[in-house]
Amino acid sequence: SFDINWPGPVKQVRFSTLTKWLECPAAGYHHMMNAKGRGGSNFSFLGSIFHRAVLECHMQGTMDWIIEAGSRDYWHRLKSDHMMISPDSDYEGDWDFVVNRFLDRKTFYGKNMPQLVFETVQYIDKLGYEIVEIERRVELGVVGRDDLKYSGTPDMILSDEDGNCVLADVKTSGMWDPIVRNKSPKKQSPDTLQVEHHTQLRHYHWLLDRAGLYNKDDFTEYALILPANFIPYARPPKKKDSFGVYGGRGEVFASAPANPEAVARYEEDLLSWLNLIDAGYFARSYPKNYGRITCPMCPWKTKCLS
Repeated sequence: SFDINWPGPVKQVRFSTLTKWLECPAAGYHHMMNAKGRGGSNFSFLGSIFHRAVLECHMQGTMDWIIEAGSRDYWHRLKSDHMMISPDSDYEGDWDFVVNRFLDRKTFYGKNMPQLVFETVQYIDKLGYEIVEIERRVELGVVGRDDLKYSGTPDMILSDEDGNCVLADVKTSGMWDPIVRNKSPKKQSPDTLQVEHHTQLRHYHWLLDRAGLYNKDDFTEYALILPANFIPYARPPKKKDSFGVYGGRGEVFASAPANPEAVARYEEDLLSWLNLIDAGYFARSYPKNYGRITCPMCPWKTKCLS
C-alpha cells in the first residue's frame, strides 16, 4: 500500500523530501514538519523560469522569441505567468536585479539569458529530439486518503526520431551562482552511469507510470540537459564541443538507456522507505561530504543538535 502516516502540515510526498530523509532522517523530519507548500528555493524558481522560457522559445520560433526576450517586460511577464500556475512560489529578492543580470552579457561571460535559452532549444533540435512537455505537474492519489498525494514535476519529456519518449531533467543550478551568490557558474559533468541510475528520473518514471499518464515502457532513454555548460570560461579553452564550437564548459546533453524493469525495483525501495517513515524512523545520520560532516550547513541544526 502507498498509504502512510506522513508527518507535517503538507501531505505531499515529493522526491526532494525523500532525498532529504534518505540523507539524514532527522533533517528529513524537520523538513516535513516545516514544509509550506511548493515554494522551493530561489534556485528552483529560476530553474522554472528557464524551463518556461525554453518552452516559449520552442513554440514561438526562435528569432521572434529572441526579439521579445530581449526586453525586461518579457521576464516580468514570465514570472507572473509562472506564479499564476504555482501561486506558492516566488523569488525572494529583487526581481528587477535578476532581470538586469539576465540581460547583461557580463553575467555569463559574453552571453545573456535569451542566448542561453536559444542555444538550449537549438541543441535539443540538432540532436533530433522534439519537446513534448515541460514541467507537467503529476499527482498520484491514495485510495481512501483525500489528504495525501504523491507529487512531482518532471522538467521535460522529449520524443526521439522513432517516437520513443525520453525523460529529461534540466540541471540549471550551475547557472545561478552569478545571480544569487555573486560567484562563477559551475560546470556539470555527469557520466553515463550517473544518468542511468539517476534516482530523480527513476522516481518520475515511476510516478508517470503509476499515475497512468505514460506506460513505463514508453520511456527508452533518460537525459540530463546541462545549459550551464554553454557558458564560456572567462578565458575560453581551445577545445571544441560536439558541434565544433569553441569556449563551452563541456557536453550539454548526457543520456543513458532507461530500464523499465528498474522502475519495479524502485517501487520496492520506495515502499521500504515509506514503511520506515511510517514507523517513525527519524534518527540522525550525521551525513558527510568528502569526509566533512555537513550538519553545520543544515538549516535545522539548532533544532536537531541544540
